[in-house]
Amino acid sequence: AHLPKIGVIGLISAYDAYLSDLLRAIFTEKPELIFTSEKEIKFSDLRKFKSIEDAKEHILDSEVETVLRKSHHEQFSWMASKFSMRLKEGLDVWPNFVELCERRNLLTHTGGVVSQQYINNCLDHKVPVSASVGDFLDVDLEYFKNSIEVVAEIGMKLGHVMWRKFRPSELAKADSSLNELGMRLIADYDYATAAR
Repeated sequence: AHLPKIGVIGLISAYDAYLSDLLRAIFTEKPELIFTSEKEIKFSDLRKFKSIEDAKEHILDSEVETVLRKSHHEQFSWMASKFSMRLKEGLDVWPNFVELCERRNLLTHTGGVVSQQYINNCLDHKVPVSASVGDFLDVDLEYFKNSIEVVAEIGMKLGHVMWRKFRPSELAKADSSLNELGMRLIADYDYATAAR
């Protein structure tokens, strides 16, 4: 009975690791996004590093960590602003993703007991909420299965959007990869995800 709950927590942790890797790849490709003239480092901190490369790595790590500390919906807003992109436009799975992340927070911090923050964040992102503060939200196998599809869709779309934005010279390669992904999903009889 606890496995689906643990699975949801692990699923969002895996997404967080994916986002961390994606942001690192973007900042490595476009270091000017974080290494701007207003970026400062104290001399006392600079003395701790063996090289400029170590200092750059520290700044990159700090930037990624700062983003990952935000809520998942705040991360998307940050990326949309930082990268000048409309990430949620046409993203029909967005409310499901927000609810999943908020439920994961409940499972992690309250054992699944609904908080006002859960309700507010869901309503802010047009997630229909029937639960009240103090109710218990469980996770069954069907919810977990749907959660996998939600995270897969968000991850695939986010990765492809960023790939196209930051490596425009690889559009043909990105198209080929997307077609290949669609064919694998079809071969696995996952027609709904392939269509999305």
